[in-house]
Amino acid sequence: TVFLRHRPLGFLVVAALTAASFWLIATRLRADFAVEYFFPQHDRSKVDYDRYKRDFPYEDCRALVVVEAPDLFTREGIARIRALEHDLARVDGVIDTDSLTSVRDVAAWTDEQGESGITMEKLFPSDDLSDAELSRRREVATTDPSFRWFLTPPDGRATTIRVTIDTAHAWDDQRRMAFTLAARAVLARHERAGQRLVLNGLPVIRAEYTEMIGRDMGTLMPLALLVTLVLLFFTFRAWTPIVSAVLT
Repeated sequence: TVFLRHRPLGFLVVAALTAASFWLIATRLRADFAVEYFFPQHDRSKVDYDRYKRDFPYEDCRALVVVEAPDLFTREGIARIRALEHDLARVDGVIDTDSLTSVRDVAAWTDEQGESGITMEKLFPSDDLSDAELSRRREVATTDPSFRWFLTPPDGRATTIRVTIDTAHAWDDQRRMAFTLAARAVLARHERAGQRLVLNGLPVIRAEYTEMIGRDMGTLMPLALLVTLVLLFFTFRAWTPIVSAVLT
């Protein structure tokens, strides 16, 4: 009854409560468009997916950077890959990287006393290898079953840099998007004539999926509002009920 007797006061109270509610929603609610939410909750496929994700938590945490260039296995090409991997490793959320310059190969050794054994050393430990050594190591990278198609195809025209991010970034829509934007910025800084860089992998695909939904919402929501306003105008033929409906 108090609000009925003092309608302006009642309107202000309702408006204030509504504004506070919208403020709380805007600051705390985050839309998550992860594809996992499209699975039926108790479906067998969802149960199998959750078990696989629990047993292999980093399987969907790996992004791939594909580097395609005609001079990959030269001193200049190896130096570019090393610099690119270094900058990718500094992106927030990255916990590990793997490329031609960081992957390790099994190598034999023999000391002065004739003792021999095996050790693990980087496939391309430095950028100043001789031409013969570069050629030998390229042969290993393109023919060894451990590296062929994992690091580079047999013709050596491209290579991949595997970037592993932590689960907090891989499983959160906002952080996954932040990682993708930061990785794109790194690739933009390393663009060179004759070199092609491609960012891919599950975290990136999911971030691009979110971007696509955001673009669709940014286009369709104004269109939906416009159609609603047109229908209201043809229904009421007056601006007062239209404005009241929009505010409501």
